Amino acid sequence: MSVKDGRFAGAGLALALGCSWALAGCAPAPVEEPIAEAAAADTAVLETTRDQVEGDLYHYSWLVRVGNTPNAHIRIHRIVREEAPGGRSRPCPRRC
Repeated sequence: MSVKDGRFAGAGLALALGCSWALAGCAPAPVEEPIAEAAAADTAVLETTRDQVEGDLYHYSWLVRVGNTPNAHIRIHRIVREEAPGGRSRPCPRRC
């Protein structure tokens, strides 16, 4: 028999749909995303420092808790040139 007989005309479409439904059943279950509020509950700034390096150059440092385990801390550093202490930073003409 051939496809031209009309007997198997819809078989290709049925086969394609059947395979797609079967493959959809094999897809992994969606992963639950952590709730932002729960993640934020474990985050806190533990320490903040501001040191004058030289002239109008200042070093800022923050110690941030990012979890509830003993080593779940990160330290963030930033060096800026300031127009005034605690004020707006100004661009550095070269890499600081």
